[in-house]
Amino acid sequence: MNSKLFIPPKIWRFIPAGDPLVDV
Repeated sequence: MNSKLFIPPKIWRFIPAGDPLVDV
């Protein structure tokens, strides 16, 4: 879960997850 925190916001946009914060 903490791995997402190390990923820049720019990467989140490329991730088709919808809600990166809810990625458990």
